Amino acid sequence: MSVSVGASPKLSWSKSRMWKGYLALGCRNGEHGLSIYKYDGSKRELKYIRGVSGGSVTDVSFAPSMGRSFLFLAASYEDGYVRIFKLKKCSVENALNVCH
Repeated sequence: MSVSVGASPKLSWSKSRMWKGYLALGCRNGEHGLSIYKYDGSKRELKYIRGVSGGSVTDVSFAPSMGRSFLFLAASYEDGYVRIFKLKKCSVENALNVCH
């Protein structure tokens, strides 16, 4: 999958052991906005999981997991707001449920 991210894409890797390899990519291109990927080290492959939101993202960061079974992801947008997303793994492989 090829994505045009525009100027200065923002990346954040999950540091949680339960969420190893998850990457959030924030773009200033409003079409793609904020997306989640998963890196598979054995295949050396980055797999697109899902888009989270549109809009122009200026920064993105995962919160420390602190042993939770879900992740919080914060993204700041060009409109001046910060949005917090709660990410949960679903029973289907590589599927995520995103709560705003």
